[in-house]
Amino acid sequence: MDATDKYYSLFNAENEGYCVFEVLLDEEGNPGDLLYLKASPAYERITGFGAVVGKRITAVCPDIKPELIAMYAKVALSGSPARVENYIPAANGWFLSYVMPMQGLQIASILNNITEHKIKAEKQQYLLKLSDALRTIADPVTILETACRLLGEHTGADRVLYGDVTDERSIAICQHFENNVQPVSGVFDVKDFGEEMIGIFKKNGKVIVEDIHNGPACIAKHHAQYTAMGIAAVAYMGLIKDGRWVALFGMNHSSPRKWSQLEISLMEETAERTWAAVERARAQEDLRKSEALLGSVFKILPVGLGCIDTKGRFLLVNEVMQRFIPTGLMPSIDDEREDRWIAYRPDGSIVPREEYPGIRALRGEPVMPHMEMIFVQDDGSRIWTRVASLPLKNEKGEIMGAVVVITDINELKALLQQRDEFIGIAGHELKTPVTSMKAYAEIVQEQLEEIGNTTESALVGRINTQIDKLTTLINHLLDTTRISEGKLQLNISTFDINELLAERIEEMRYTTDHRFEFIPATIPFVRADRERISQVITNLLSNAVKYSPKKSVISLSSESMQDEVQVTVKDRGTGIPSAAQHNVFERFYRVTDAHPGMGLGLYISAQIIKRHGGRIAVQSDVAAGAVFSFTLPSEK
Repeated sequence: MDATDKYYSLFNAENEGYCVFEVLLDEEGNPGDLLYLKASPAYERITGFGAVVGKRITAVCPDIKPELIAMYAKVALSGSPARVENYIPAANGWFLSYVMPMQGLQIASILNNITEHKIKAEKQQYLLKLSDALRTIADPVTILETACRLLGEHTGADRVLYGDVTDERSIAICQHFENNVQPVSGVFDVKDFGEEMIGIFKKNGKVIVEDIHNGPACIAKHHAQYTAMGIAAVAYMGLIKDGRWVALFGMNHSSPRKWSQLEISLMEETAERTWAAVERARAQEDLRKSEALLGSVFKILPVGLGCIDTKGRFLLVNEVMQRFIPTGLMPSIDDEREDRWIAYRPDGSIVPREEYPGIRALRGEPVMPHMEMIFVQDDGSRIWTRVASLPLKNEKGEIMGAVVVITDINELKALLQQRDEFIGIAGHELKTPVTSMKAYAEIVQEQLEEIGNTTESALVGRINTQIDKLTTLINHLLDTTRISEGKLQLNISTFDINELLAERIEEMRYTTDHRFEFIPATIPFVRADRERISQVITNLLSNAVKYSPKKSVISLSSESMQDEVQVTVKDRGTGIPSAAQHNVFERFYRVTDAHPGMGLGLYISAQIIKRHGGRIAVQSDVAAGAVFSFTLPSEK
């Protein structure tokens, strides 16, 4: 066995391909071809060429480049080995060859398939370029243009296109790249692609066709359309997100073409990254629009609005808030100007710094709907405000800051004061003539009864009833004025509230056909203004009668609770919606206009109970009636 045979036998069993060429020279002595003398099974398997011994390389690889033949011949002629890396279309892969001289014009080649490595490297290089290009683009249209162009330039495809799919009904091919072919754009019905192709796209599949003349049935049906557009080879894929077909991405070529594994992989990666970049850009664009809208609203709001961090520093304020918070710090943490921040409650007491709404929100306590505070400004003047706050939390429930809203209600308070003054004056002016009318009406009624004129006496009695209602209204108006001015007087005494409840029930029995159920408990006496508490009970009973069906039961009960006594009034009426329950004790608030009234009774009742140091509350379900209760301190 000669040296050549021994050399060959050494590689015959290796996984690397091994072959021996003889350089064929033309008549002028220039290398023109390579003749296979020997080839290992591994070589034939790796290349996929099959039996090649005795064949010329130009016959095995018709598209081999002359430069490659020249490089191999140079090794034989110079006697110097070479390392050659090249793509062989006939083998559809990249190969690394170590070429070594042998005797005469013979050369040996050890061949390795480096396609996978080459694909990874080229893919990585391309994707890095794509990512760098898309990262800095904020416009969705430019992102699509750039992605299509980069893929087209890298693969050499004649056309690259991207289409948004709307409700899986239409495809809007909005951006594309063309290389000497006519552009394709517009909105197409998905049916134009055929049911079979649509089914492939919806399953995240691909349609890869090297030659439409020999393509599958889904392509053959549209052969004429593809030919008219100058398309001979296609590579399409559907993009699926959250189970929906959202986009079509693809490449076209004007002549038959074998799409490489790398090109298909790059198409898939480009589609995914392009979609993600477009979604990011669209989200950022929507965010910018939202921020611009929010900024406009923020700026024109007639109230002070600001966001604070966990340290009490204002991160964002509008112009109105700057008027209240010129230092950018919450008053409760502005130690350098502690004497500057003085706030009072409506009753005149000073608000402790730890009770400021901003601090409470940072403790996780929302101040809603608001807290009324009187601020002292730099010039010493006072300004009425309503302050609300709400903690801001992250997805873990941790407090990140707070939102604070301050409303200037100085003008509102001035108007309310004018209204109260008018009500007070009107109430006093009306009380005297109404009292006189009442006296005259009672005298006339008595005289009519004495002469036996019962019909006219009954009519005057009705007048008396309406005068009583008018008197109650005037008293309510006067009480409202006294409450707002802090002049509601209480005449405190010790009495049995069960006895008072029984009296009020007995009075009500003669004015209605409702049934009353009284469940008294053994309770201590209370210290309160008997007349004012009687006014509260009468108001609650009147409301129960007004808002419950005729002949229905109204229940009253009393019970002892530690250092206080609780009274409860329950009806079986229409109930109060939950959204309205926190407003029922507000001045002039009315749940419905179905019954007459001014919305003062519950307000006055609540203020009376509050002045006694008690509490008043309501519980109700719509169509299930309402339960009102109040407490009073019991006698010790």
